[in-house]
Order: sequence, then C-alpha cells, then structure tokens
Amino acid sequence: MKSLSPVPQHPIPVTLLTGFLGAGKTTLVNRMLREAGGLRLAVLVNDFGAVNIDTELIEGTADEVIALSNGCICCSLTGGLLAAVSGVLRRPEPPDAIVIEGSGVSEPLEVVRALSDPELQRYAPLDAVVTIVDAGGIAHLDGDALGLALRQISAADLVLMNKVDLADEAAIRIAESRVAALAPGARIIRCVNAEVPLAVLLGLAGGKQPGASSVPPSAREAFETVTIERQQPIPTQRLHDLLSSLPERVYRVKGVLQLAERAEARCILQVTGKRATITIGEPWNGRQPRSQIVFIAAKGTLDRSLIESLLDNESVIKIGPEAMVA
Repeated sequence: MKSLSPVPQHPIPVTLLTGFLGAGKTTLVNRMLREAGGLRLAVLVNDFGAVNIDTELIEGTADEVIALSNGCICCSLTGGLLAAVSGVLRRPEPPDAIVIEGSGVSEPLEVVRALSDPELQRYAPLDAVVTIVDAGGIAHLDGDALGLALRQISAADLVLMNKVDLADEAAIRIAESRVAALAPGARIIRCVNAEVPLAVLLGLAGGKQPGASSVPPSAREAFETVTIERQQPIPTQRLHDLLSSLPERVYRVKGVLQLAERAEARCILQVTGKRATITIGEPWNGRQPRSQIVFIAAKGTLDRSLIESLLDNESVIKIGPEAMVA
C-alpha cells in the first residue's frame, strides 16, 4: 500500500470480527456502537443496511461514512479493505480502535494477510481475531458451509460462543470441544446476544479504556478485573512466566510496562488468547516509569496475591483460586 500521510501519532489497534452467517456479528457491532462509552470506534462493514444504528445516534452521512454523535464512525468496505483502513487513519480525528466486521462467508486468513501489510502494521496493527459461533447452529452445518465455519474458528484468538440460551448443555460442550481442537490457544466466552464487555474485545492498553457504562449489567456479573502495578522494572522472562501460567478463562491482558531490558521506553502489552504482543513505545520523557497490567477474566478465576507472587519471582504453579505457591 502507499505510504500513509498524515498518520496517527499512536498505533490504532484493529479487531477483526468473523463468524458464519447468523452467528451474531451484526448484533455485536450494533452493541459496540451503542456502548462505546466515550471511545471513538471506526467500524468497517460490508453492508450499512445490516447495521441497525439508532436514529438519534446518526450525526451525518457522506462518502460511505456514517458519523455518529458519540464520536464513532461506520464505514463501508465496498472500496476495499486497505483503502477503508487507510481512509480511517487519515481522518482529522483518528479513532481509538478499528473494528472490521468480515462477511459471514469471508475467509478470515485472507483478511489477516491483507492486514499484515508492513506499512499498515506500523499504524494499525491487528490486535485480535474474534470469531462468533452459534452454539447450537454450528451442529447443523455441513459441506462447504461447515468447512468455512471451521476455518473461521481456526483463525480465532477469542471465540464468542453465542446464543447459549438457545442450545442445550450437551450441544454447547460439543461445540466448545470442536473449538478447542481447531484453535487450541483461543479463549472461549459463552454469551447471549453477543453481550461481552468492550474491554475484552478491544486492545487499548496505551490509551483510553471503555468505561463502566460500556459493560452491560449481566456482563458485570460474569467478569472480573484485576489491576497490578509495579514501580520496579519487570524482567521479560518473569512476565513470560506469568502469562504462561494464566488459566483459560483469562480472556484479555493489557498494560503499559517498564521492562528491565528496555527500561527507557513505555512498552505496550496486549494478550488475547494465543496472540501476545509487546510494542516498544515512546520514552518516559520525565514521567515516573511504572508498570500497570490489567487482567480480565471470568469471575472467580483470578487471585491477586498469586499474580503478584509470580511477578515478585516466587514459583506459581497456576494462577487461579486453586493455585499453589511453591
């Protein structure tokens, strides 16, 4: 792609939403736009008509862009993926995050390859592939439809097992087993109506974070957050040990770090399922160096004292209520 100019000052994380027809992608997009909570989201979709944006949110429409009163925009992908992303990056007020809703019949790895353009990666790195699965419906797919749905799952960092209210427990467990076999590093979240907090879906460690208003009441009851702060630099190996010890029901880890090996720079940590990245950021420039790491998990999964023990170089077998410190 052509060199971007002007460009945003900081990288803007990209979340790719994929999943077979009817799994709940558009429901999730609608929810994200309504519950942005002060975040500026750019949502790239194939079909505006499928996105049921509340009328009172629409501020204006021009050049295949719907501007919303909450600072979000909805852009058409009809001109091509890279062109749409480039256009968003060049906007006078760049978004805090970009969300791409793939078509229900699109191949996710083709989109991932397109987003891997080296020039684009500098400004809009792919943060996570989120695949939405119809918990009961996937069992009724066959042939090419089933093959595509399975490829969409295999690309996932995070899987939303949606519509669990419409499926029995046996069907849900079969679907989860299939996901675990296809995407062994992916995290699985059961949900209804794609009701998942934005903080789980978006990688915004270095900037604004979704507020409490963006978390539906039922989701607040299902998730917990633990924040750990350290004033001393963290050795990279110690961080690796911590992340390797996390249980499956830890869905997202993000933070701003002072690593012992790069103490002069703010380092941005993003973890979703099997995808973990550390980006070397700008110098601290007079700010007090520190590390702040946020863990988002299913309620009852995390134990703060055990996480701190591993960061303080004690031996932890597993991070969770049943963990033991050696």
